[in-house]
Amino acid sequence: MKKMSKFLILLIIIISIFFLLTIFIVTNINLSNALLGWSEYQAVEFRDKLIYFLSLGWWFILFIIIIFGFIISVKNFKKRWFIGILIIIISTGIWYLIGVSTSISTIDQNIFRKKMSSYSAMTSLLKKKDLRQKDIQLISYSLHFRNPVLQTGVYAVSRIINPVTELQDEYWYYPTNPFLKWSKTSNNITLPVDETISYNKIPWDLIPKMLSESKQRVNKLPVYYRGISILILSESGGRWHWTLSAEDIRGHNTYSDIYSLEGKYIETNTAASTSNSK
Repeated sequence: MKKMSKFLILLIIIISIFFLLTIFIVTNINLSNALLGWSEYQAVEFRDKLIYFLSLGWWFILFIIIIFGFIISVKNFKKRWFIGILIIIISTGIWYLIGVSTSISTIDQNIFRKKMSSYSAMTSLLKKKDLRQKDIQLISYSLHFRNPVLQTGVYAVSRIINPVTELQDEYWYYPTNPFLKWSKTSNNITLPVDETISYNKIPWDLIPKMLSESKQRVNKLPVYYRGISILILSESGGRWHWTLSAEDIRGHNTYSDIYSLEGKYIETNTAASTSNSK
């Protein structure tokens, strides 16, 4: 029995080393090209597919942590049941922070995939005490995805004119922060302003539609793009436009879809060419 256990442990170690070595080879551009003949596009695309499995692994480990804590609680229910509860709270908290900081967790993935959650998330800024029931003027807005593959690592930046002080304030939105989703930064830089738009007049519920349409266009491109990494609302020539940009394999936003404020598709811009379609 002991020999069998040692053999299984050794086998697991060998398989783990082989697995890690394989991942290192296929995700390294130079090694994958030399040993497998892969192009840089193929190497990055395969690496991004691994990210999906890592996100599933994150949920699996979270499930194991909860089950493990529950088992300890049941076994020590009469004496030290609280130990299991503490293990669940502390370990899940740490694992949550790991998932959020690395953007492997998909907890924030669906916020901007649905109309109501998108609208609710962005209009929640107006519930802050000094902004409540006031006409807030927006200067600029951007929505970011730190992990464009999973559409996670979400945060948004809204620069507004404070109705009380009439100064420019910059608010950052972090949906994974359970205590303070909107926080004002200490950024005291004043930007030149030509036009502003009422925060209430912005169709925040159109964000999921534009993200979905832009993602479909990106997936049909002849070369691989990692996904939409940023959405910007800005003014140009007296008109407000949405710009959705996709990240290429080297981390540059070389593809952009332009939409009107009302969510009507206008054109697509790439680093190489521009194609118009209405």
